[in-house]
Amino acid sequence: MKREDVYKALDSERAYQDEMSQRSDRPDMIEEMHIGDILSAIYYNLGFANAAWYQGSVPHQDAMQYLRKIGALCVKAGETYGMKDR
Repeated sequence: MKREDVYKALDSERAYQDEMSQRSDRPDMIEEMHIGDILSAIYYNLGFANAAWYQGSVPHQDAMQYLRKIGALCVKAGETYGMKDR
């Protein structure tokens, strides 16, 4: 998969997360996330990614779904708190 395609997948996940945070039937999705909220969500999804990897097989698409969520959470953190260039 090309890097540009990975970025598109992360961008679509961010759009989905924003959409879900606006829905009243999704109280688990909050719009204003503090860094601790984001870190907790990353840690939560990392547990699922790890379990999916352990139980899965190559190409580990179940685990990759959680990594997409985690990547989008990292993007949200960067949008909210900024990110220095390397």
